[in-house]
Order: sequence, then structure tokens, then C-alpha cells
Amino acid sequence: MSLRLGEQARDFLQARRIPVAWHTYAMPHSVCLEEIAAIGAWLNATFSRIAQQTAQP
Repeated sequence: MSLRLGEQARDFLQARRIPVAWHTYAMPHSVCLEEIAAIGAWLNATFSRIAQQTAQP
């Protein structure tokens, strides 16, 4: 996916008030440790929020 398509998707969601976590990294087409840590933090926060919402009566 090109960066421009990602930016368009981000803008589309934000225009509809859907929360978006957006990060770019100065690196070639690969992954870096900083990116993996950000993905892990996002997954933990997202699944924690979902678990809290589903645990409520």
C-alpha cells in the first residue's frame, strides 16, 4: 500500500470522527523495533478496551 493511500484512508476515517492512530517511520519498506512496539501498544490498548466493554453487564 502506498503512503498516499494510507493517508487517504486515515483522512476518510477521521472525517467521520473515527479515532485513528497514525504513525510514519523514516525507513525503507520494512519494519523497525519502534514500529513493532507501537503496534503492540495499540493492540494491548484496543483489546483491553474491548474486554472492558464486553465485561460490563
